[in-house]
Amino acid sequence: MWVRYYISAIILVLFFSCAGVPISQTGSHARVSISPNYKPSQINKVAILPFENIGAPGIDQAIADKFAMYFMDLGFVVVERSQLEYVLSEMNLTNSNKLSPSQLEEIGVQLKIDAILMGTMQYKYVPGSSYVNAYGGSSVEGHTKIIQETLRLVSISSGEVLISVQCPGVRGGSISEEIFLKLKGSSIKPMPYKTL
Repeated sequence: MWVRYYISAIILVLFFSCAGVPISQTGSHARVSISPNYKPSQINKVAILPFENIGAPGIDQAIADKFAMYFMDLGFVVVERSQLEYVLSEMNLTNSNKLSPSQLEEIGVQLKIDAILMGTMQYKYVPGSSYVNAYGGSSVEGHTKIIQETLRLVSISSGEVLISVQCPGVRGGSISEEIFLKLKGSSIKPMPYKTL
């Protein structure tokens, strides 16, 4: 009988030590670098490109949409995705994360933006596993998971990276949320527009 309780206690300890127990997100996992040339009063309107996936096929529009909301929360004016997509298609651009300075400038002129946000998400394949539990054998299929997000706010006029953010995977939390919390606590907020 004691053996059963002992084994149950060990299983519970192993479960809680291996489970992705959520942490309190504070932004402390993200690293932000701000250019000395960044002036909040000069960057008000931004466009956000779809994030490029590294280690997984395609691009990720959902993360770009999430950052559109975050940047609006920070006080930036964000260009609607369909407007950006229209300009990119007119310019015959397929890989929007690799833009030349002249392409950046043309996008800026057409959309009347001050900066463009580009990002990447790095994926890692996690192989499946097999294990034996109290009910018999079982297995977990392999999957990909995001291990890092990186974003860059690039000036349309100079092509300079004004803000660069990098965040590794956050155990039990969201990488995007961690980046937002870090940015929210920094001095990147734009100056409010003045109405004439």
